[in-house]
Amino acid sequence: MEGEEGHNLSTRLTHPRADVPFDAVEDAERCVHFLHDQADELGLDRRRLVLGGLSAGGHLAAMAALERGTELGLAGLVLLNPVLDLDFRAGWRRQTPSIWLGAHLLRAVYGEEALHAKSPLHQVRSLPFPTLILHGEEDTLIPLAQSEAFMKEMRRSNNECMVVPFPQVDHDFLRVPPELAERHVSTLGEFFRSAGVLA
Repeated sequence: MEGEEGHNLSTRLTHPRADVPFDAVEDAERCVHFLHDQADELGLDRRRLVLGGLSAGGHLAAMAALERGTELGLAGLVLLNPVLDLDFRAGWRRQTPSIWLGAHLLRAVYGEEALHAKSPLHQVRSLPFPTLILHGEEDTLIPLAQSEAFMKEMRRSNNECMVVPFPQVDHDFLRVPPELAERHVSTLGEFFRSAGVLA
């Protein structure tokens, strides 16, 4: 994106006064709004927009979907090894020391209330579209337990949400053996077809 807004988006994560991850969530929501508003010009079908993200990108996608997804008419949400709880409480025994320390620093800087406000796990609400989460069982940065806790909350709110665990896969979800990559693509394809995105 060009102009002043594009500059703001590109420097958000490096600006010393940026409130990461909160400003980043707002950026993600603005990007989704842009795609929705410019769908005709870009040749997009608004009825087939699926929001997705990996790791921290999964956090942004989940929050944007929870906060703005209903008004934008999303067709679905796809998350890979996503950050869904900024408290990082679920599965804490499997976390690396750096993640444990990072979670404590986030609480010290922003406070627990602010983290809850931008944690998908604590902001679950009823959504009219399905959610698919792919998560590596060997992920020690963002434990599978976090996605499972989110799925339980989603289902408690009568949302369609499924977690598909991948054995022998760590946080580097995109670097997997061919047979797992094939399962990854197949799972996504089935989800897109069921959501009406693919014929």
